Amino acid sequence: MLYLKIENPGVCPPEGFTLFGATTKRRTSNPLVIGTFGSGNKHATCLLLRGGYNPTIFCGSLGMNFGTRARRIVGVSNTVESRQVIVRYRGKDAEGRSRTSEEELSVTLDYGTADWPSVSLALREYVSNALDACFEQGMNVEQARKAVKVEVVDEAQVRAKADHTRVFVPLVPDVQRFFDDLGKWFLHFSSPELVQTAILPKGGRNVTEGKQVAVIYRRGVFVREFLSTEQPSLFDYNLCDLKLNESRTASDWDVKHHAGQAIAGADKQTLARVFRAMRDTSANWWELSFDSYALSPDYVLDEEKTKREATWQAAFTAVAGDDAVLMDDKHADITNAVSRKGYNPVATAATAWVETGKKLGIRSDDKVLTQDDLEGRTFSEATPDVREVLDWVWNLVEIFDHANGKSKPAIGCFYKHMAAGSDNRGLYRDGTVYVHTDIATGKSEALKWTVFHEVGHHCTGATDGSYDFNVWFNRLCVKMGNQLTRAVPMA
Repeated sequence: MLYLKIENPGVCPPEGFTLFGATTKRRTSNPLVIGTFGSGNKHATCLLLRGGYNPTIFCGSLGMNFGTRARRIVGVSNTVESRQVIVRYRGKDAEGRSRTSEEELSVTLDYGTADWPSVSLALREYVSNALDACFEQGMNVEQARKAVKVEVVDEAQVRAKADHTRVFVPLVPDVQRFFDDLGKWFLHFSSPELVQTAILPKGGRNVTEGKQVAVIYRRGVFVREFLSTEQPSLFDYNLCDLKLNESRTASDWDVKHHAGQAIAGADKQTLARVFRAMRDTSANWWELSFDSYALSPDYVLDEEKTKREATWQAAFTAVAGDDAVLMDDKHADITNAVSRKGYNPVATAATAWVETGKKLGIRSDDKVLTQDDLEGRTFSEATPDVREVLDWVWNLVEIFDHANGKSKPAIGCFYKHMAAGSDNRGLYRDGTVYVHTDIATGKSEALKWTVFHEVGHHCTGATDGSYDFNVWFNRLCVKMGNQLTRAVPMA
């Protein structure tokens, strides 16, 4: 019979396999150490026993064989037949004392059934603890990778080794599959140089056949694939500070949030890969769905924000060019307006990236477009008729002493497509009266009252409908009326 052997130098205390919560790693500051809960080895043993794969463990010279015993649990309303986990010791403990005892553990096989369904999860815990034992002895990743032995052996090799911890698991198909995929489960064995790298290049790490979704690691150890979506990812992620629950899982939100935070602070080459993906409409990349809370620089120190500004701008320019504008793709007319201004629009549905890019100084549409650009308004010289009408209006204003100390305004024309129901024939801006080109010839009544209206803004400095604006016109009308009645007396 064949077994998978997991071996590390150093002797784990037997309590590490029998006592829930027992761990020496919870308060370590070593960033390479994986474990923290003190329950992984115990969960792993229960999981294997549920499948009938009784593990054999050696802590130095002390052997531990696990099994179960029937246990009836009498409740308030019913009785349950369960299986209690037991361990049989043989050999010598760390103090050199012989042990041939049997111990009932305070756990049944039902514990962990909801969250620990796969044999791979059990083996992941054993290997994680083997690596941790090396890190606790001061080894680096490369040294630990060489010191931990994960290999297939025959039954004759199931034995103790002095000063080492060994776990043997029957080589059933699920165990063989884990062994074949060991490099996917642990970066330590496939890419040791990436164990402390947050953003990983895609490299065939998916354990689910046919998937290209994000693979999530924590401190180099496989946590999950992001199977909640079919979106392929540009990268895999090794989120060293990702918070896991007792079942060693993390929610979709936590994973996306930590991945977003990692990529927001990434280097130029990584960000450039994302910006290139924005221009590729053939794929709906997972990273483009990150939210603005994860990407936002609002929660980092000023020094880090300054660094990100330089990196984001450099990455975007490298991909899109010096004349590029980052913007959302919701308004084709705005995109066209950016193009008319001579810029290169990079329009994307990834609005969170657009919002973050604005915060970090990447050129956006609202920085290159004026309100006139957005409304399609263009300006030109005043026609002779417009100039003549202005002279006529201003002559009346001065005759009736209504200029309020102002000199005659400048005059010009503008064009803007007039939407149904609108009547925007004139505007006043910065000392200049503008008249729509539609009424700029012929000295029509519309031209005359439009110029009069805008001159009123010039003289009063007031807005449409304001008290000062209305009073100005009312008083002018009264003065004109008084002059008219003196020439033509009222009946």
